[in-house]
Amino acid sequence: MDELTSDYDINRSTFIAEAIQSFIKEQKEKIFYGGLEQAVKEMKMMMMDGKLPKTTLTDLIIELKNENQ
Repeated sequence: MDELTSDYDINRSTFIAEAIQSFIKEQKEKIFYGGLEQAVKEMKMMMMDGKLPKTTLTDLIIELKNENQ
């Protein structure tokens, strides 16, 4: 750690704080994308079962825009 902090001219506290922030961001992204992946799988199953109409991404974007107006 001392080598890295001297190479980048930052103190140990700043280095540790940035490392923790980076770790937390990475964990939040993993949770988000994991949930997104699960939602997509569920949506595919619903489409295959006929419980959800097949649609394109463009149709979905238009629908979302219309809901927010």
